Amino acid sequence: MIGYNYRLTDIGGAIGCEQLKKLPDFNQKRISHASYLDSHLAAKGLVTPHRMPGSTHVYHQYVVRITPEFLMTRAKFMA
Repeated sequence: MIGYNYRLTDIGGAIGCEQLKKLPDFNQKRISHASYLDSHLAAKGLVTPHRMPGSTHVYHQYVVRITPEFLMTRAKFMA
């Protein structure tokens, strides 16, 4: 059986702890950007991320789904 070593170095752990202090600000910026995208990407056939009531979505990825009702193809939209 292959084993793995997932231990951090002291320096890696210290960097990780400092980065975690910034996480609330990073999340708030992503939420703000997602709100902007929600309001500017509203179109028939374009499905934006769903938010569950009573929870907070931090939008690690903002993924949209293009349905057949959308006015253009996925490739054209990406271009």
